[in-house]
Amino acid sequence: MNATITETELHHSLQISEQEKGIDHPATITIVTKLASLYKSIKKSKQAETLYRRALQVSDTKLRSTHPRILNLLNNLASVLVTLEKYKDAEHLYRRLLLGCNTLLGKDDRKTRATIHKLAFCCEMRGNCIEAEKLYRSLLKTSFRSKSSNSLGRLLQKLERYQEAVPFLQQVVRSTEKKYGTNHIKVLASVNQLGIVFLKMKEFQKAEPMLSRMYAMNERIFGKEHPDTLIAMHKLGSVFEELGNYEKAEKIYRNLLERRELVLGSNHSQTLSTCFKLGMFFKCLNKLEEAELLLTNAFKGCQEMYGKLHPRTLKAIQNLGLVQLKLKKYEQSEALFRSMVDAHESIWGIDDPHTIDSVMHLATCLQLNDKIYKSELLYRRALDSSERILGINNDQTIALVNTLGCLLYTTGKLEQAKVLLRRGLETNETKYGSQDVRTLQCLVSLGSLLFDMEEYQEAEALLQCALKVNQKILGYEHALTLTAMYNLGSLLYKCNRLKEAEFLLHQSYSINLKIHGSKHQRTQSSIIQLAMVLGDLKRFDEALKLHFYILDDYPDTISSLHQVVHILQKTNKWKESESYLRHELKLKTELLGNDHLDTLSTMNNVGVLLQDLSKTKEAQNFLFRALKGYERLLGTDHLDTILTMYNYADFLVSTGDYLQAEKYSKLSLKGYCKLNMDQDIKDGTQQLLEILRTEGKNKEAQELETWHQERNRK
Repeated sequence: MNATITETELHHSLQISEQEKGIDHPATITIVTKLASLYKSIKKSKQAETLYRRALQVSDTKLRSTHPRILNLLNNLASVLVTLEKYKDAEHLYRRLLLGCNTLLGKDDRKTRATIHKLAFCCEMRGNCIEAEKLYRSLLKTSFRSKSSNSLGRLLQKLERYQEAVPFLQQVVRSTEKKYGTNHIKVLASVNQLGIVFLKMKEFQKAEPMLSRMYAMNERIFGKEHPDTLIAMHKLGSVFEELGNYEKAEKIYRNLLERRELVLGSNHSQTLSTCFKLGMFFKCLNKLEEAELLLTNAFKGCQEMYGKLHPRTLKAIQNLGLVQLKLKKYEQSEALFRSMVDAHESIWGIDDPHTIDSVMHLATCLQLNDKIYKSELLYRRALDSSERILGINNDQTIALVNTLGCLLYTTGKLEQAKVLLRRGLETNETKYGSQDVRTLQCLVSLGSLLFDMEEYQEAEALLQCALKVNQKILGYEHALTLTAMYNLGSLLYKCNRLKEAEFLLHQSYSINLKIHGSKHQRTQSSIIQLAMVLGDLKRFDEALKLHFYILDDYPDTISSLHQVVHILQKTNKWKESESYLRHELKLKTELLGNDHLDTLSTMNNVGVLLQDLSKTKEAQNFLFRALKGYERLLGTDHLDTILTMYNYADFLVSTGDYLQAEKYSKLSLKGYCKLNMDQDIKDGTQQLLEILRTEGKNKEAQELETWHQERNRK
């Protein structure tokens, strides 16, 4: 109210002075200056600027440039212009003021130094950082040391010269503490600035005490729920997270979320940001259920506040989808990724990088949910768009080539996969170099593919190269190194280079055991493959020990059961092999069904073993079931069916059932003839001759012998 009266009085005085003495009279200009100063004090900066300019314009015509009144007007007008962010005009006035101060007061006067500091600030705001730095540095050895240190630290921080900024900001903290005490608000500002610089430098150990102190001071000065306190909490939580102190980080993030929900409400932008941050924190810690809950809340809140197409909403969708993917909630994850694809298509179009990225996420989700065909189509779509829009040498395009190649490899489309993985290897080597992890990944994938395609020579060369470089660059315990080691060992085993295979597979087993433990899939695979090598090296005791090691933990491991049976039978331990072979058959029946070729093969093997163990009745049951299964699956003219008939006829002979033996012997011989298999025809003829002669069917036997001799002559 007093300010309003004063303003009215000054306006009245100004009108009278203008009428009686004129607008340029010194008394009138004095009133103009007083009114301008009043406007400046009550933050009516535009009115103040107009009046100061009027006063300066008149004074310039009547007073010398170094007159104290001119200097005072220059300082006040420049100050108002800074408030109005008119830094160019302010800089011009401060340069005039500095020239006048140097002339009238000298360069060491406090007012001269204050003007230098203000001029430096204007230069900084206008982007003339070189001159600003030079001016700030000129004041470091003067009484303006503290203020210029703070300004110079801020400038260097802005220029991202953090290392240079630190000593100046530390000096500011010390000087403000000395002047105001440790709990003053000015100390808080300097501590905050220093903490932020350490954060930018990623020197979290140094940032932590600064930000802890800042948080404590904010809480003490402003209270627990003040916005500055909550911002300090967020920064401190981030530092603890970076330092790996997850317990403290979680506690701070939880408190921050509770306070923001209390003060701002659950749907405020800052609350949603904190909710999202805590969800991402739990996602990184693999606390997926908690992450899912928080990210769901963040997604719903963002959708309600910003709409379905807002970047924050889409970011929440993406991360929630990734969490649900890890939780194997594939259908929910798929729905989220589909909505993200639709949103990006409507915002950016189908060929935009944002859309391509969301299509890749959806394809990954479908792949993990065993919707392989749909996944492949989406990967192909993404690759086509990426090649057209981003180019064949773009990082995303190269990654898609590798991903699609690996997908085709796992689905058995080996030729198509080979083309893509070769292309991926060449592109990765050209762009990233032969020792980049992406190149090494392609090298291992292509080598493994060629191994499965039985192109052993090239596969060995690639896997040898991959293993050597991986060991050097990534280390012996890296997953890629272990994959190359295992696959190369398996390849050498296939090529019957058993000693070399043993060395690599034993190394693979030992390292996996150390890293993952005995029950990990990688360890188990290495043990099984190593045991197979030892078996072929006729080191049966060592091989059995490894297989039993697997079976102790996983009694339903079919490959180990099969190998145990194989070794026991090779060492003539027929009786001991029976229980393992029966268990193998039981598992295959449960997993594959009765009418699977693997099941029928094992069923036949059980029958043969029981025959050798003189368990005739039971043996006949298994052999007959196997034969009928082959007939259903393969037909009577298939070689496997014919061989089973031949063996079944042999079994029937051993039981004295010559009538049935004759039937199956004739069927098998007929099959051999259709396939024109000379040696098998000879064996089949001999089998049938013995059966006929035993039955006393000598005439039929003679006719068969004559037929066989005539066939041989032809």
